[in-house]
Amino acid sequence: MEALVSIICISYNHAPFIKEALDSVFNQNYQNIQVIVMDDGSTDGSQKVITETLSDRGMTFIPHKQNIGYTKTFNEGLKQATGEFIVDFALDDVMKPDFVTSGINRFQELDHQTGIVYANADYIDDKSKVIGNHKDILFEKGMIDHMPEGNVFSWVLRRYFVCTPTMIIRKEVFDRLGGYDESLAYEDFDFWVRSSRYWKYAYV
Repeated sequence: MEALVSIICISYNHAPFIKEALDSVFNQNYQNIQVIVMDDGSTDGSQKVITETLSDRGMTFIPHKQNIGYTKTFNEGLKQATGEFIVDFALDDVMKPDFVTSGINRFQELDHQTGIVYANADYIDDKSKVIGNHKDILFEKGMIDHMPEGNVFSWVLRRYFVCTPTMIIRKEVFDRLGGYDESLAYEDFDFWVRSSRYWKYAYV
């Protein structure tokens, strides 16, 4: 039985990118997925695009009338999540078809102390043309010479290396941390610091 993976999809004025982003979720070759779609008060027609794209799929859609911020929106979606694993997915990103499968397979290779699996990623422009690669750029700039794994607490204090959209996270991590810190506009660094004190990271 495949573990349930909850993908929390969040839009804020992402209308031109939403269909491609959601299609990439629907086209995952991993079967046991819960999809929670949220819009944080967009003013560009995003909610209409989401409604049309979801159509009769029977997925949870939570639209906000006003913008409340990413961290609060994510935590609201997290309360709806029932999966063993969580993906925080902004609707201007695109998943490759084996993204979830490769991440869950990596978890299965490791002990339960591994709380976060992250991966490499291509950077794309607004036409979905590849314009760079995350790992290659880090290596070229001399920021790192390998992708850190295991106890990465000291690494996250020193330099940036985790590509946020590539993370798959055990729900237990969020349960322990109480979700994202809602006083923050951006959650990445705070999450890495707090989670890596208690959980190991692994790389795909």
